[in-house]
Amino acid sequence: MVRKKSMIKDKFHKSFIIPLKEYRKLKDIGIFFALLLIFTFVGYIWKLSDYRLFGVAVLNPAYSVLIRTVLLTSGEMLQHIFRLDVIIQVDTNRIYLSDDTYIFIYNGCSGLKEMAMFIFIMVLFPGPWKSKLFFIPISLIIIFIIVILRVVLLVLIFNYHPSYYGLFHNFLLNYIFFGIFFILWLVWVKFYYLKQRKPGKPELS
Repeated sequence: MVRKKSMIKDKFHKSFIIPLKEYRKLKDIGIFFALLLIFTFVGYIWKLSDYRLFGVAVLNPAYSVLIRTVLLTSGEMLQHIFRLDVIIQVDTNRIYLSDDTYIFIYNGCSGLKEMAMFIFIMVLFPGPWKSKLFFIPISLIIIFIIVILRVVLLVLIFNYHPSYYGLFHNFLLNYIFFGIFFILWLVWVKFYYLKQRKPGKPELS
């Protein structure tokens, strides 16, 4: 009789409890992608007005600071670590490999969109604010470092293997970037959100 009850309990656990946990994981991933789509949609709508509010290009100061930092930092790495004879022109947002060969760093290379997207997702995704106030700034630093490394890698590819530049610029590095972005969110879910969520109590947001 005891064995029969144990078998029933095990069957119940396998049939309901485990799938419930898997459903919870899928639900969290669903929330992540839903927020990602919302941000993308809002960004697309705002792009139609050239990212202006009341006629003012409010993002330009942030773009300017971030692009300048990317240019100077990546330039230092290329010159002193990889020993490339590059010339950085901050006023034109260009990294010159020769007199007539350069890579232009446009607004999309600044990392502003990726950082804004991460903030948007983290602010709206459930979880304790105390941890968010610590995790978000650390993650933004990591994202910006990746932005700089991406530019450095693209310059190296353009210099040594220019035929692969389009592949890396348009596809591979974008997928890698999103993969790291997703990993940061998974770290949040596993080590902060799920760890601090207590059964039977409402989730903090």
